[in-house]
Amino acid sequence: MIKLIAIDMDGTLLSSRGEISLANKKAIQQAQQKGVLVAIATGRSYEGAMRVLQPAGIICPVIHLNGARICSEEGVLLQSIHLDRQVALQIHQAFQEAEIYHELYTDEGIFSNRDGHNHLKVEMDKLQSANPSIQPEMLQMAAKKQFQQAEVTERKHLEDVIVDSSFHIYKMLAFSMIAEKLAEARTKVSGLEGIVLTASAGNNIEINHREAQKGIALERLAQQHRIPAGQTMAIGDNRNDLSMLKIAGVSVAMGNADQEVREVCDYVTQTNDEDGVAKAIEKFI
Repeated sequence: MIKLIAIDMDGTLLSSRGEISLANKKAIQQAQQKGVLVAIATGRSYEGAMRVLQPAGIICPVIHLNGARICSEEGVLLQSIHLDRQVALQIHQAFQEAEIYHELYTDEGIFSNRDGHNHLKVEMDKLQSANPSIQPEMLQMAAKKQFQQAEVTERKHLEDVIVDSSFHIYKMLAFSMIAEKLAEARTKVSGLEGIVLTASAGNNIEINHREAQKGIALERLAQQHRIPAGQTMAIGDNRNDLSMLKIAGVSVAMGNADQEVREVCDYVTQTNDEDGVAKAIEKFI
């Protein structure tokens, strides 16, 4: 019997338009009425998650920033695991060398590197020149999809914040529409100690402290509520969901999930545009 469900947001609970369907909302609320603890597990910040959850009337614990922080359904912080500042500086230096757009997620907001938007503009121009058939709107849409997940603070740049000890750093993210540039950035940081590299989409890299993972956060939430691992369920679509999918009693991949995700799961549901979350909940609850 499932007593705890952890649900990813982007590509899972949310449609490709970034919305929660009525069917998904109803399935979550019906599970809660049956006494099942439902938790959101997202790479977004708490504010980024609540911008979507609150209007939909979904009230539940939120594992956010890939497990770096956990908040109760009342918004009380239950766990916080931040990146070492010196490691963050090394990551920033590596991303600067790769000339890639990147963001810093802190307890005071999200900040991008000073040259980040220039890097993106150069990328778009390069892609457009190499592929004249690509519509500029398509490239802009790809960038917009990334930025709808995070509201970047404009008052300061990443370079100002990363050296300020009053800010706690929880996650770093790099974004590029050029696969080779993304691979170069990943290679540059892959040897650093104490971190875990994941992704929430094919065009980004997400970096957290190695203890800040969705799977570890799910385990801790289950322990707090005295729920055995075998009575947990996780639903996701991308690499930052793998840790929770591997430890859950029942693991569900979305129909739109990466093949790597599908291979580790017990069940594949419909896509995020076909109410896949609702169908999975209805099957197992």
